[in-house]
Amino acid sequence: MNSYAYTSVVLQSQEQSTATNISYRCHNYNQNIEDECTCRNTEAILSSFQNDTVIQSCCLLNLTSCSGCEIYKEGHCEKCLAGFYRMEDECVGCTNNALFIDVNGNTCSKYETEGYCQDGNILPEYFENATRRYQHLSAQEACCVCGGGSHFATPFEYRVR
Repeated sequence: MNSYAYTSVVLQSQEQSTATNISYRCHNYNQNIEDECTCRNTEAILSSFQNDTVIQSCCLLNLTSCSGCEIYKEGHCEKCLAGFYRMEDECVGCTNNALFIDVNGNTCSKYETEGYCQDGNILPEYFENATRRYQHLSAQEACCVCGGGSHFATPFEYRVR
């Protein structure tokens, strides 16, 4: 099991203006509430901005599984923030090898958008291509979505009220 370092910074709340055309949903404690989340002092509010809706959830500040998480539900992260990839059930900061191209001309971006790999795993039907080295590199080694790439500790911050 790999271990990655995480850094969290808790910011004091700032006055937020609520636009009338934005709706909120709270996915918290196995509930769906049509309102903003109210989290405990030991929790952070995670927010996912989707069109005109803000989906919020609460996550304990001391959990590394909250790091890089956009939507936390039922004890685990359902969706990672952009720039984070799910690996070993956590969201990890990762950068693809920009020089990677496979024998078919596919880049890491193609592996992600076409769904050849998901959450650090290669789908069985693409395993041969993703593990085949071309120019000394395979998708499994070069692409975050396939479990490769360059992993790094990424500072992130939670906004609490």
